[in-house]
Amino acid sequence: MSVFVVSLLLVNVVNIFGPPMGDSKLGLAIFALTSYFLLAAVAFWLDTKRS
Repeated sequence: MSVFVVSLLLVNVVNIFGPPMGDSKLGLAIFALTSYFLLAAVAFWLDTKRS
């Protein structure tokens, strides 16, 4: 669980202080959807592990 929290904090720090993604809206959309589904899968896995 702590690894998940640290990874979310790392994503937030990179989002705030990191370089911009670029001008490609399609690339940004693909990256956002991939990140969302990856984080949702990890959250689901942690929830089933906790029960």
